[in-house]
Amino acid sequence: MSLFKPHSMILLIYIEGKITEGSLPHRLFTQRGWDWGNWNDIQDYQHVEKRANGEKRDPDGYSNLSLTNR
Repeated sequence: MSLFKPHSMILLIYIEGKITEGSLPHRLFTQRGWDWGNWNDIQDYQHVEKRANGEKRDPDGYSNLSLTNR
């Protein structure tokens, strides 16, 4: 059995596997109004979100959200 690896695959070993502040994905999303991770309640380096009506996520999480009234 043989395995063919495209020449461009070599470049992938130098690319970070997560979104970091200031990285190209971070800049592209935040320039368009998206929020990216870097929250105090969870560490999710791949998560981006855009809420309706221009709302922004509280960096401390959902501490004001009551889950007992469900």
